[in-house]
Amino acid sequence: MNFHELLMNEHHPLKTFLNIHLASDVSALLHLPFILDSLTSENLAPSSHLPKWIARIQSLLHSKDTGGRWAGMVLAQKTVLLSQGLLLEYGQSWAGVALLSISVCLFD
Repeated sequence: MNFHELLMNEHHPLKTFLNIHLASDVSALLHLPFILDSLTSENLAPSSHLPKWIARIQSLLHSKDTGGRWAGMVLAQKTVLLSQGLLLEYGQSWAGVALLSISVCLFD
């Protein structure tokens, strides 16, 4: 890895989102508008942070906190809108979790 790649990896937007804005389910909901405004398709290009981004969305989708689940659904939607590859890989499973979560809320 050259110096430029190392520098870009250290300041990758996904790393910032994950370490600061999505550190907890509550902060995910609080910082959701900023993340939605800031997230770009370039941020979702393959990187060492992308698997952590995917894992965090999955974690939020399964959160015990309603706000965390909502943040997960919105981030999943934004992610698949920005990346066709991620849509094809994760869209069906994320949609299934979201529909299950909505149906549970309707019948509680």
